Amino acid sequence: MTSRRILLAGAFFWCVLIVAAPLLASFGGRSALMASYFYEMFSRVCHQLDSHSFHIAGFKFAVCIRCTAIYASFFGGMILFPLSKRTTIALQKSSFILMISLIPMGVDVGLAAFGIHESNVFTRIATGVLFGFALSIVLMPTLEEVTGQLLSRFRLPRRVLNLHGRPSVPNLSNLQSELNQRHLSNHNLQSELNLRNLSNHQTTIDHPQRTPYATKTR
Repeated sequence: MTSRRILLAGAFFWCVLIVAAPLLASFGGRSALMASYFYEMFSRVCHQLDSHSFHIAGFKFAVCIRCTAIYASFFGGMILFPLSKRTTIALQKSSFILMISLIPMGVDVGLAAFGIHESNVFTRIATGVLFGFALSIVLMPTLEEVTGQLLSRFRLPRRVLNLHGRPSVPNLSNLQSELNQRHLSNHNLQSELNLRNLSNHQTTIDHPQRTPYATKTR
């Protein structure tokens, strides 16, 4: 599996957990207990205000609306990243894009904090989507490089084990051919030994050992 596929799978699983938390909570019992673990985990990255969150079956998402938009758009940006790599602005101005994407979100949050403007569902989704896409463009090259290095380090011990003490699985046809050759070699060796024994037996009969005279003839 390539590094990009691993990153896509991780981002997808992260987004699924956001929606899985309220669904599990609605079932009750052990499912609700598992949902509480998800809520606790996501509380480290989001305020989880009930009034600022989407709801399913009467339970809020594991993160707020803005964070949901950020994670969903980040996953979408990862899918579209091969297309963005072909553009000059994405390669040379990625940091600039990230800074620009932070301005609308900062203005929305800042004005709401001072009571000048009240953020709503639309502003939270729009600013979250903009920041999530920009973040994927900036982070994907680094994430792919780091993940690729980790995969290469994981694959190296497997190669070493295959070379030293853990041979690869042999081909059955080659194994059968080798066994047939060994059987044929043993058969030829046995035939040669039988011929040598027969030759020695015939030599003994044709040339018997003669007992020397006991006394000298005068």
